[in-house]
Amino acid sequence: MNLREMIESAGHQFLAVSPAAILCCVSLLQHSPLFVSAVANPSIGSLAGSLTSECAKSGSRSIVIFDLRDQDGNRLVFGAWLADQISIMADVDSSPVKIVERSRLAKMIADLHVSPINALTSEVKTKVAVSLGADTYIDGSIGAFKSVIGVTLVATSTTRVSPSDSTWKVMVTGSIPVDGDVSAHLDVPLESLRPRDGIFRAGHAGVTVPYCAWCPSPRFSVDAISPHHAGTILLDAVISPQGDPVGLAVVRSVDAELDKQVIKAVRRWKFKPALDPDGIPITVKMPIGVKFYVDQQVDRKTN
Repeated sequence: MNLREMIESAGHQFLAVSPAAILCCVSLLQHSPLFVSAVANPSIGSLAGSLTSECAKSGSRSIVIFDLRDQDGNRLVFGAWLADQISIMADVDSSPVKIVERSRLAKMIADLHVSPINALTSEVKTKVAVSLGADTYIDGSIGAFKSVIGVTLVATSTTRVSPSDSTWKVMVTGSIPVDGDVSAHLDVPLESLRPRDGIFRAGHAGVTVPYCAWCPSPRFSVDAISPHHAGTILLDAVISPQGDPVGLAVVRSVDAELDKQVIKAVRRWKFKPALDPDGIPITVKMPIGVKFYVDQQVDRKTN
């Protein structure tokens, strides 16, 4: 399958990393203007500086920035504008990494005749980034908190082409005050950038990811697990500002009884809570994966 076919057939792609990970919905670059002027916004400049600094520490030499989206993966004109601003402010002589011009990215997408309603998978994004000479591509998400917009930028290495192998290696979070320039380019009501249930997703929109402070592996008896049970149980979790799992639901099951045992164990886990853009602990949603397998040597000894 060539690059055009991969893009035209692409759908939303979700990635999961356990035990304390995030689900990322990859986005599609909107057709942004070829010539964009930067606004004087110190907060955006700070985000751009932090992004290039952290990418450089991870070994990146060249990055390309895709449109930012809301935490549900919806594309926004504002997300394209903000990506333009971050790219422009990051592209300075003192920058430790090279920034691929957004106009080149927009032209490539336009030349490939990609519909704006489609989404680029991580694999296709990697291919596009490599074609533009970038060793890292940047995804991002935004969300509203009081009078600021929280921003998360996630950098992914292009050295891995398999979606199942791709992981974020750099995450930068920050916030942007809703001043005149920001308001002028905001194409949706600020309230619409808040989650309907009031709970943000970890690792999105300027919210950090809870850190597993005390998460011992669940224990299972040999009799409870057979070889065909080996796999990963995926839970959808709600983590409180105190770092406690207060809501757990099975998203991917392996065995009903094992699911119950995993939930029982995870309820005792303790996390360092996620923080909002102001550094305040916040309730978040996040996936938790518990992987287990049968030790065949132990299994043989018991039979």
